[in-house]
Amino acid sequence: MIFRRFSGTRTFGSLLVISLLLAGCASQDQIAQEVQSNRQQSLATLRQGAADDTACQLETVSGDVGIEDCLELALIHNKDVQTAKLKLLEAKGQMTEAVATALPQVGFTGSALRNDNSGFINQKETYDLQLLARQPLYLGGLIRTALDAAAVYTYQKQQELRMTIQNVNLEVRQKYIQA
Repeated sequence: MIFRRFSGTRTFGSLLVISLLLAGCASQDQIAQEVQSNRQQSLATLRQGAADDTACQLETVSGDVGIEDCLELALIHNKDVQTAKLKLLEAKGQMTEAVATALPQVGFTGSALRNDNSGFINQKETYDLQLLARQPLYLGGLIRTALDAAAVYTYQKQQELRMTIQNVNLEVRQKYIQA
């Protein structure tokens, strides 16, 4: 753990507080404007889509359809395949989370205090800045175990996706031959 405390002059603290406040206010206003414009665009799109009945029509295929076309359509629109892909993405996220346990963590806090009393305290303003950095050195094998578990989970989800694709492939081929 590293703790640093700085007590600065009035100008340093004032400049720091003013710059932080101005930076925060400007970005918050911009973000609020962007969110409002995105909401208005979404509302306009929804209203236009409700008035337009052609947007609700399903995709249709015309002409001769081969087995490869059927397989492609089935893999694109099958809910089981989409679910398996999302679970694989989740497993990759767990791998990232396992790596993050080994990385250092850094935190920063600050505060300012102004004393308006003209009593015994000579110091009118006090600034307190703290920087905290933590690096795990040894966690009893937790990091290696988490990485191994995430790798196994990712492999399992890859195999489940592969099995789902093969099942869809088999089902489509059977239905195509029956038709």
